[in-house]
Amino acid sequence: MASPQPSTGLCVIETFSDPKEDKGVFKRIRKENRLTQEAAEKSDGTPSNDISTARGFNCPDVNCIKAFVFSSALDRHLDSGKHMYRAHHESSIDSIKRKWIQACTSVGTGANGARDLENNTLHECSGVAKASAEVGWALKKSKTRGRYSEHLKAYLKKLFLEGEETGRKANPSDVSSGIKSLKTDDGKSKLFECSDWLTAQQVKSYFSRLSVLNKCGKLHADDIADDEIQVLEEALVRQEKMMKKRATRQIHLILT
Repeated sequence: MASPQPSTGLCVIETFSDPKEDKGVFKRIRKENRLTQEAAEKSDGTPSNDISTARGFNCPDVNCIKAFVFSSALDRHLDSGKHMYRAHHESSIDSIKRKWIQACTSVGTGANGARDLENNTLHECSGVAKASAEVGWALKKSKTRGRYSEHLKAYLKKLFLEGEETGRKANPSDVSSGIKSLKTDDGKSKLFECSDWLTAQQVKSYFSRLSVLNKCGKLHADDIADDEIQVLEEALVRQEKMMKKRATRQIHLILT
């Protein structure tokens, strides 16, 4: 008959539990893996471009680029709120839109504030405007000028009247070239100064002006304003339309 076990003097802190499986293998975690896991859990995360997003935990903030290997590290990241955002270079168009939105939504922005904002926007876009102007270097620039000299107007009127009398109207391109090349009777100097030179389009516009005045009987009138010439031209256009309608109506009556 077995004798009972005497007291061993051991202090039982927790009794053994029943095993969940009958068989198993104990594995020892390597020191390197343990250190790597602890470092990953304590890290602030890495950009999502440097880690596989399929096995990691991305920050739920769509603008944050951090990703984490363990969910505990992601929880600490969300608690701290220290997000990492990708550097964004704002374009000039976005800058203009943002500043106009601020001007429209800000309280107490008057006319002076809007004017200052417009001036600042134009100043910032001056570099872009200069760069874009260089692209159109091959485009033909329009030449702006003031009043024509009396000498030049007399020459152009003479050419116009000769064309009306003979029926052979002067070519604006030839007239423009002639103004630049004509010389005085002695042949020592040019007939017109550089300030009197005109382009073919300017000569054509001036001939159209003389044509309107000639049809209205005011060709020899002096100092006629451009607005008055425009009114006369519009009246002539309306008159020509009415004459065409009348001629069409007469032809229709004859045919019927």
